[in-house]
Amino acid sequence: MEDENNKIINEIIISYDWEEVLNYIVFSENMDPLNIDLIKLTNAFMSYLQRLKDFDFRIPGRFILIAAILLRMKMELLLEKEEKKERKRVEEAPKIDISNIKLLEPPMARKPTRTLTLHDLVSSLKKTITFKERKYEKKVLMKRKVKNLIGTPAETIEMKMEKIYKKIVDLGGQRIKFSSLVNPWTRKEIVDKFLPLLHLSFAGKVDCDQPEMFGEIYISVKEI
Repeated sequence: MEDENNKIINEIIISYDWEEVLNYIVFSENMDPLNIDLIKLTNAFMSYLQRLKDFDFRIPGRFILIAAILLRMKMELLLEKEEKKERKRVEEAPKIDISNIKLLEPPMARKPTRTLTLHDLVSSLKKTITFKERKYEKKVLMKRKVKNLIGTPAETIEMKMEKIYKKIVDLGGQRIKFSSLVNPWTRKEIVDKFLPLLHLSFAGKVDCDQPEMFGEIYISVKEI
């Protein structure tokens, strides 16, 4: 068995393709592709991952996800088998007179699992992986957009106010064009400069004047 495990590792370890790994396990374990032994397949896949770990190979994230899905399916299958054994034990128990006993509703039984083919298993795993990866990418993209708009947490609004106030003073302090504070003229930079400017105005440190609607904003430092 050890030689066979080494053979599996040597032949497929460099591919890092989970579909190839599942196909090879099914072939090497003499399983019927039209009727997969899910428990046996899961155990073999977990042994493969353990061997990768023993060899200090990096385990791809997809492999970890596949392992988690297979383990869950295995647990559900084992639970279903236990329920079947329990039902059989009850059915084979000695019959007793229950004519005078009020019957309770039996618990809802699990629906028998249909035959699992390798094709159906791989198809299901692909859909789950696609859903998980898209969800993760959407989450990362949203975090990146928020970070780009508000800046890094390390730079507080007080720090931004101090920086833009200093720049206004350095430019003369009177009738400074807002556009001269923004470089480059991008949405992110405009927001990054405008918000602390509003805080400076509310704090009474600068006056902002916009003679024309949607036109240039002129900034002047207030006399203290």
